[in-house]
Amino acid sequence: MTTTERMDVDQRKEVLERDLTTQITQGKRVEYRGDFHAVVLTGRRVNHLLHALLTAGTLGVWGIFWIAFIVLGGEICRACRSSRG
Repeated sequence: MTTTERMDVDQRKEVLERDLTTQITQGKRVEYRGDFHAVVLTGRRVNHLLHALLTAGTLGVWGIFWIAFIVLGGEICRACRSSRG
């Protein structure tokens, strides 16, 4: 198929399915899935309850690390879609 040809509905769904299967085997999670697009997350959510307890237990010192985890860590969102549709 050339890049100028358009895929039909079933082909677009199949392309998305293959892409999502690859993403899932790499340890990513599907947050939302439509017919032709999906939202995939990587990483882990920051456990705010744990960090709040650690911050209180260390009299605020752990709060510096907590902020770093929020800014640098957490979940990363990526949109997937079937192309040429």
